[in-house]
Amino acid sequence: NAAGSCACCTRNREFEALVSIYHWGGKYQNPKRLASLLGMSGAGVTSLVTRLADRGYLERHPDPADGRAILLKITGSGNQVVDQALRRQVHWLNENIQSALSEEDTLELAKLLHKTASHLRPDYEPPQARD
Repeated sequence: NAAGSCACCTRNREFEALVSIYHWGGKYQNPKRLASLLGMSGAGVTSLVTRLADRGYLERHPDPADGRAILLKITGSGNQVVDQALRRQVHWLNENIQSALSEEDTLELAKLLHKTASHLRPDYEPPQARD
């Protein structure tokens, strides 16, 4: 599904969770943060994390600061799944934007999106044009 999910995940919520963890950039995070981001209960996130870990997309590690808690980290397989899904989404968006907008409008949209991204993330670097 180009607009939202991937074949790895049986539910959109699983894909949302995987993408959220993907954006943590390989850093370990507490499941409570994931629950907050997704607006889920602790029990709901526990079940979701178990499904994703069982498929090999997440790792659970003991929290060194709290022996009762765990930390989450995406695996290489999880990264691959998200990378592939995001590439499909970008391809789908590009095709639909190019068919709906003129070349001039497409260039203007790209400029506005780059401007917005650099405002939201000062470290943002626009992608280089491909030949």
